[in-house]
Amino acid sequence: GSVLLRGAVLRGSVPAGVRRWQDRGMAVVLVHGNPETPIIWEPFVAALGRDDVHTPQLPGFGCPAPAGFGATKEEYADWLEGEVAAIASASGPVDLVGHDWGGGLVPFVAARRPDLIRTWSSDVLGIFHADYVWHDFAQIWQAPGAGEEYFQQMAATPAADRAAALASIGIPLPIAERLAVAGDDEMGRCVLALYRSAIQPEM
Repeated sequence: GSVLLRGAVLRGSVPAGVRRWQDRGMAVVLVHGNPETPIIWEPFVAALGRDDVHTPQLPGFGCPAPAGFGATKEEYADWLEGEVAAIASASGPVDLVGHDWGGGLVPFVAARRPDLIRTWSSDVLGIFHADYVWHDFAQIWQAPGAGEEYFQQMAATPAADRAAALASIGIPLPIAERLAVAGDDEMGRCVLALYRSAIQPEM
């Protein structure tokens, strides 16, 4: 499922496995991850051809976070629950899809508020396993000092170089260029807080 969805996002196409989403009915909610904003969904949303697809933007990821927002996984889960509740109040239970950290938040909402959800999907369920080991970048971000240094270096890197790095992992260059611009100090702060709130066995 995650491979199908990732390919669809990158190509802006709708594979057979998710073609049913082209049929209007319950609203669809697509939750992005790190270091992303809702723009990653634009090709996929266009391919779906629906007007009831919602792509909420994680606080601090290309937009200001609310005053006092600590950017922990618990705060993000609470925020997402509120977003989904508002959408479901108008449309009924939603089809909820999370990618990367969005996928890390979706199960929290599904567990707490199953009444809001018709179906849900995550491409990172492995992070909830007791033996899961975070990837190398996550371990840098979780380390005091090292994480701050990482984002200081990123801030000093030209946006074109950051965009090229994102494009090298399969993100279309026009989207990668916009993501690079969105990667500001606030996003760095939120990434550090989010990953540090998820040091195992916290997940």
